[in-house]
Amino acid sequence: MKEETDIIISINVHEKPEFLLKQINNINQYVKLKHKIILNCNTYMYNYLTSKNNAFLIENNLNNIVINPEILDKSYNCGLICKGIFKNLKYSFDNFNFKFFIVMSSREFFLNKLEKEEQMFLYDVKLNNERLKSYVDFHKNYEKNDWGYPQIKTTKLFKHVVENNWFIGTSPHEGLAFNKLTALNILNFNDNNNFILEEVFNKHGFSYEEFTLQTLAINLGTFYYIGNHIYTKDIKDCDKNQLTYKKNR
Repeated sequence: MKEETDIIISINVHEKPEFLLKQINNINQYVKLKHKIILNCNTYMYNYLTSKNNAFLIENNLNNIVINPEILDKSYNCGLICKGIFKNLKYSFDNFNFKFFIVMSSREFFLNKLEKEEQMFLYDVKLNNERLKSYVDFHKNYEKNDWGYPQIKTTKLFKHVVENNWFIGTSPHEGLAFNKLTALNILNFNDNNNFILEEVFNKHGFSYEEFTLQTLAINLGTFYYIGNHIYTKDIKDCDKNQLTYKKNR
């Protein structure tokens, strides 16, 4: 039987366990809904966190941490961070009944409390597209050549977008979130078109985590954006309407 929880928070981790502990403590302080934190680890972090029968987790009383057993050594400017997010989404769906799945980077912290499920709807890019409209190309401008479009256009996913007259999702992955239904639709899409995502996961030359799951979500359901963009900021410089921000280690 799957464990019940309100929120799954997904983090790709690769270094600095003590900073991870600060991040986890921040999440547990600010997220008042029932939640689990699932970590997608590289080899170093997996070995560190699971050594001596999970001593790091036990000694720090981290009872709501889940370590994805699939190790993934990731690098930047390719599809592997996106793959880590997807693997956590799949693992979460297989093991938990959840309402929302939130993606955080390894340097992302909460600046506002998440106390009620209804708060998430304030960040729905379809319902609030005036404030968040920059995170979706609702005009379907397939001829654009700025940002990462030259790389995106080489993917089978972009071909699928054009053939099906889809929107293009372009939000940062830091602060990206899905509801359970959209998560299920993404997983079902992959079951029927796994060659599309596998190609993205093996691509290089662009941060595909800023496009792939967002594009699937906006066309198969919706997504939420709770973050403060990709940039590292002091908390005083953040948009205080948002829930999370990215800070220096």
